[in-house]
This record gives sequence, C-alpha cells and structure tokens, in this order.
Amino acid sequence: MERSLAFLEAQKRTVADRSEAVEGGVALITESLPRVWDLNLLVADPDADTGARRLADEADRVYGAAGLAFRKVIVRDEAAGEELAPGFATLGWTVESSAVMVHSGQQLGESPTGADEVPPATAAEVMAAFRRERPFGRDDSVLAELAEADARYTERLGARDFAAPAGGPYGASCRLYSLEGTAEIDEVGSLLEHRARGLAGGVVRAALEASRDAGHETVFLLADRDDWPREWYARLGFDEVGAVFEFLRFPAGSRG
Repeated sequence: MERSLAFLEAQKRTVADRSEAVEGGVALITESLPRVWDLNLLVADPDADTGARRLADEADRVYGAAGLAFRKVIVRDEAAGEELAPGFATLGWTVESSAVMVHSGQQLGESPTGADEVPPATAAEVMAAFRRERPFGRDDSVLAELAEADARYTERLGARDFAAPAGGPYGASCRLYSLEGTAEIDEVGSLLEHRARGLAGGVVRAALEASRDAGHETVFLLADRDDWPREWYARLGFDEVGAVFEFLRFPAGSRG
C-alpha cells in the first residue's frame, strides 16, 4: 500500500509544472495544462489534521490565483478520507473514492484476443477515440491537453502502451507507468463497439506480463469503489489494499 501511494504522488510531481506547500498538504500546479484535473490538485496530508473547510479554502486560494475554475483535493488515506468526506459534502463538493488494488502475482491464462505493445502515436489514436465517447469528448481543447499530458508521462516516466486485439484493428488500450520498482496500470478502456469481446482483459494481461518481465516488485491500479470494474479486476488477481478519496468542485454547468 505504501509503495503504491508513494508512487502516485511521485509520478504526478514528475509531470506537473510545479508544486507549492500549503496548509495541510501540497498543491500540484500545471498552468500549461489547465484542463487536466489530475495535474492540478491539492494533495492533503492525512497526518496534518486539517479540516475540509480549510483545505477547500487553500484550494480556492491556490487554484483561483492560477485562474482555474475547478477544484480537486485528494487524500491517500482511507481513514482520513472517511473523516473528511462529510465536511466536503456539506460544502457542496462531490465525494469519490477509488480502491487501491495490488496484483497478487496470480498467473493468468493467455488472452484469447492477444495484445500488442504499441508506439505512443498508435496509443494516442486509440485513447483519443475512447475519450471522444466520454462526456468531455466534445471539447477539443480538453482532448488536446489530455494528449499532451500523455506525452509528458511517456517522456518523463517511460510510459508504455498496450492495445488489443493483437494485430489490430485496436479497440482497447491501457498504459503502464513505472518508477523505482513500482508500476501502475492506468487508462484501461474499450471503445463501445468493441466491448464484451475480452479486449480489456487482453491489454491488462499484456501490461502485467511486461511489468513482470521488467522486474517490478509491485503492480497496482485504481478502481472506482462504486463501479463494476472493481470486481472484474479482482477476478484478474488484484487485491484491494486500501482507498484514496477525491473531493471535487465542478465549474458551473459542468460535471467533469
């Protein structure tokens, strides 16, 4: 659990433009990508005993000065997140939580669809198509910034990309980030017309195999605690070891 949480903070610090110490935590600020919420967030220190209102005020101060309309505070401690959740809900913020799931090392059978490790340009095409099917996919500026964030993860963290089925045409993809013996599988997604064909399982298996071959000691992912993929990942050998909480305030007329 500790390795996974340390990785999450280190990888975002590596990609963000800068960080700033604030009361109760640290703010990651990426003014060059103002629409990428995951690179503009306040990471709360679970040991600081800072309340929801004070954290919200700090987020307003920092991100208001940066000209950002949304607010995002995260806490990578389940107990602290549970304690802060009622306060943020009272303030009108949205409360979300994700399970931290670490792979057990379970051997998985070979995927019937197979998967390929693909170059960044190919992965970008698949991810762009997947994102266009999501609510924010109609905003070209958001898609462009997300693509630039992907490129930075590739450049600074050596992100690797996998797509299925083997040989194409590709209908699913995922990314593998790694740092100092720890790896995260992220951005697992399938195009609507290609779902229920086992493609997502193919890319996750490929990423796990690549991570194992690279000698990573810990491989993990995050899964929404209130959505079905959490149970699907468990069947693939991922064990839930904790949770992270996100507290969000969306711009007027937006839901992210």
